[in-house]
Amino acid sequence: MARKRRQKRTLMDEQIRLMRERGERLREAAQSIGITHAAKAAGVPYTTLRDYMNGGEMKFSAISSLARVCGVSLDWLAFGNGTGPGADSPDGTASTTRQIVIPWHDNHEDGLRIGRDWLQSAIPRDLAALCLMTSEGDAMEPTLASGDLVIVDRSVTTVTASALYALESSGTLMIR
Repeated sequence: MARKRRQKRTLMDEQIRLMRERGERLREAAQSIGITHAAKAAGVPYTTLRDYMNGGEMKFSAISSLARVCGVSLDWLAFGNGTGPGADSPDGTASTTRQIVIPWHDNHEDGLRIGRDWLQSAIPRDLAALCLMTSEGDAMEPTLASGDLVIVDRSVTTVTASALYALESSGTLMIR
C-alpha cells in the first residue's frame, strides 16, 4: 500500500513540476510582448493569465490563443519543444519578441505579424485594441480600394472630423 502511495506522490510531483515549467515558458512568452497586452490580445483575463504563469492548470483554448499572440509555437509553450521567444529565426531575421500579431475582427484566420516598435510609432494606441479587416466596395475610393487591408482601433468610441471609422450596422461592417 505504501508503495502505491509513493508512486502516486511521485506522479503528482512530476505533474506539478511540468505545470510550473509550462507557467515559466508562458511568462517568458507573455513578457516578450507585454503581459497585459498578451492577456488582452488573447482574450484571457489578466488574473487567469497570472494564475497560468504561476503554474495553474491551463485551458487548451487559452494556451493556444496565448501561443498565437505571443508568436511562439503551441508545442514550445505546452511542452518546451522547439524554440521560444528571443530565438533568432533560421533565415537570420529578427526574433519574434519584437513582433505582435494583430487579429482579424472575426478571427476567420491567423492575424498579421508586424513589428511592435514600428506599429507603436505609427499608431500610438493600445495595441491590444487593434484588429484587421478588409474594405469592401467602392464607397471609400480613392482613399481605400476594395480589398485594401485596414487596421481598426476598437477602443475609439467618439467621432471626430477628418477620420475614417469602421461601423457595424445590422451585422454588416462598413468603413466610412
